[in-house]
Amino acid sequence: MDQTLDSILTFRVPSRSSPITPTLMHRSDPEIDSPPFFLCRHGETEWNTVGRRQGQLDSPLTEAGRGHADAIASAVASVGIDLIISSPLGRAVQTAAVVSERLPCPTIISPDLAEVHHGHHAGLTNTEIERRFPGQLGSRERDKYRWQFPGGESYVDAERRADRFLRSLAESEARRPLVVTHEMISRMLLRSALGLSVDEALGLSLPHGTVLRVEGLAAVEVDTTTSPGAGGLAFPILTRRTRLRPLAEGDVAAVHSILGDDATTADVSFGQPDLEATASYVERRMKQQQDHGFSMWAVELLESGEVVGLCGFFPGDDRELELGYVIRADHWGKGLATEAVSAAIDAAKAGDHRVYATIRPTNLRSLAVAGRVGLIEQGQMSDDRGTLLVFRPA
Repeated sequence: MDQTLDSILTFRVPSRSSPITPTLMHRSDPEIDSPPFFLCRHGETEWNTVGRRQGQLDSPLTEAGRGHADAIASAVASVGIDLIISSPLGRAVQTAAVVSERLPCPTIISPDLAEVHHGHHAGLTNTEIERRFPGQLGSRERDKYRWQFPGGESYVDAERRADRFLRSLAESEARRPLVVTHEMISRMLLRSALGLSVDEALGLSLPHGTVLRVEGLAAVEVDTTTSPGAGGLAFPILTRRTRLRPLAEGDVAAVHSILGDDATTADVSFGQPDLEATASYVERRMKQQQDHGFSMWAVELLESGEVVGLCGFFPGDDRELELGYVIRADHWGKGLATEAVSAAIDAAKAGDHRVYATIRPTNLRSLAVAGRVGLIEQGQMSDDRGTLLVFRPA
């Protein structure tokens, strides 16, 4: 039965050779095609600790904030950063200075990376704002995207700056830049880069010292607390509608509902696993994640938190990973497979892995997805069930 479960999940959909933009994806500027970049938020400041809004004002980094900057430096020290681009605000410049001490690359300033201008609210706590400008915070809650800080900016204004920055990044010679900036402007950078909806972008939280690898349609969080194992990948992996994350013990029932569904596994000739076999499968995938830094991951809907599929990798030879996925049948036809696979491929690229996939000639759904994501058939192999087509990026 263990072999059966592994076999069910090892012949899914291949990788792609270039970024794609599904028709459901929104981009504020569809012409932007920026290189992969690392995005980080500055370290904690003194005003952060007391809830005082900074906007384009400033306060010094705290001791914890300097620790955040050190952690960022450690996290990106070995990924080949060739340029640091910082917001002009002091807390970002201080963070960038700490990182630059560890990296042999130049640092430049981009005014477009400054935080959203808080106007008359800058320097005040929410209590002080409500006392001086009664009702304004309530108005902001009703339409955060369009609401403009009095004497300052709205998210709409900040999005224009984000688009302008990404266009300049696309035109630059930087190949792996580190962008040091702020939480609110970062939401607009990710909206433009990943094609997020307004609600999705405004719902993002970037704690101090967070580092994201942004490539294609994925934002991969880089672990700043420990170094990943050899060839490991970091989490969560976010797409427009899903979150890819490592499996946990609490996922057994959800995984069983996926693998135990006749329609979902219609292209597989094996019988459905029982609950005990599914629990064993999840346990093995958890151990693989712990040992190698990658495995089959839960595909979780951002809106509901429901696990509707699995997507990830099995180890191959010489830093090569075999890609696999399965999406529950009641969610077919929504583009979730393409979205999850695209994100997984971008995560593998962040770890400098090569990716391949094998597909049965009779598995028409997987072959169709292969066409949509731009994979090319590059050979054949066989197992005890017959022929497998091998797909790799062009």
